Amino acid sequence: MIKGIIKILLTVFLVLILGIGYLSIFGLKTEKFNNQIKKSISEVNNKINFQLNDVYYLLNLKNLSINISTNNSKLSIEDRLIDIKKIKTNISIKSFINNQYSIDDLEISTAEIKINDLLFFTREVHNSPQLFILSKIIKDGSIEVDASINFDTKGKIKNDYQIKGSIKNARLDLLNQSTINDLNFLFNLNKNQYSLSKIKTSFNEIKLNSPLIEITKKKDSYLIDGIFLTKNQKLDGDDLNFISKGLINLKDIKEIEFSSNNKLSFEINKKFKINKLDIETTLDLDKLIFSKKFIDLSAYLKNTKEEILFEKNKIQINYKKDKLKVKGTGSIFFTDKSEQITYEIIKNNDQFSFNTKFNIKDNSFQIVPLNYEKKEDVNSIIIIDGDFKKGN
Repeated sequence: MIKGIIKILLTVFLVLILGIGYLSIFGLKTEKFNNQIKKSISEVNNKINFQLNDVYYLLNLKNLSINISTNNSKLSIEDRLIDIKKIKTNISIKSFINNQYSIDDLEISTAEIKINDLLFFTREVHNSPQLFILSKIIKDGSIEVDASINFDTKGKIKNDYQIKGSIKNARLDLLNQSTINDLNFLFNLNKNQYSLSKIKTSFNEIKLNSPLIEITKKKDSYLIDGIFLTKNQKLDGDDLNFISKGLINLKDIKEIEFSSNNKLSFEINKKFKINKLDIETTLDLDKLIFSKKFIDLSAYLKNTKEEILFEKNKIQINYKKDKLKVKGTGSIFFTDKSEQITYEIIKNNDQFSFNTKFNIKDNSFQIVPLNYEKKEDVNSIIIIDGDFKKGN
């Protein structure tokens, strides 16, 4: 009798051990709870249709919890579709037994989906003016997202969440009629700190890339710091229409070739207004051709051309608090022979000041009213400076 009871207990114990081992290693696949999961989602928004595949339950003895996962599910509203590669979460064994489903953490991985579809779903769940503006700005592109979220005992999201992924081939039409094309980057989002890396894009025909941009969330705005690089760009005046015409008429520019290193910092508020803009640029100007109307020295130099050529100029540009400073040096061609030029231009609101120095050697130079003439191969320095106010 006792041996029989012991045998039964051993059998039950062995089955229990094997069952726990099986659930810990292989898990259990079932559709039993699918309707309950769908019901929970419909309570968030009854327009959402959730196509849920088999759900896997894996026992985690270390944490006394159950890992729940499902693959290749779909969310849809009307003709909008989001493919979800994986959903994974943990609930305590006690919650599972009591049918409470208290979630400890949640991991979600999407397939490559349209950005506007994701914005559409987000606005259906929680709309805001910022999301509305984004939906108007973003015209195309796809996104992949991997999100890892932890919950406290009350079911609220903890501050240690992490959202990462990638944006591909996005197109943005900005409010000032500028366009960003072929935008690609990786992103990593944490509470109050966002990082964008490996950025490549085209802004109004200018190709840009950036190794890193960091965005810090403040109370009512975002602080953005980043580096933008351009390399071997070739443009004409029509490609530069987005630039202010404060220093030169863009129609006078015929061709420009350059590379640049730009350090950028600014704040942007919730209404997308930019404040505290700070730009530091190192510009390698390989070539700039523009009409001589901007600097006409034909009264002093013989055989001047209709177009002026800047070549191999090194330029430093700084902009901060409505003050722009441009300082450069390099070669300039008024004729077939090059000369050296050094210049500094400062714009403070509507007030301009400039200082330009020409080192003329290979060209002859004359000032008729002063009865002065410089021969070729003789150094002569000409300094032009002054101040003026825009509109005067």
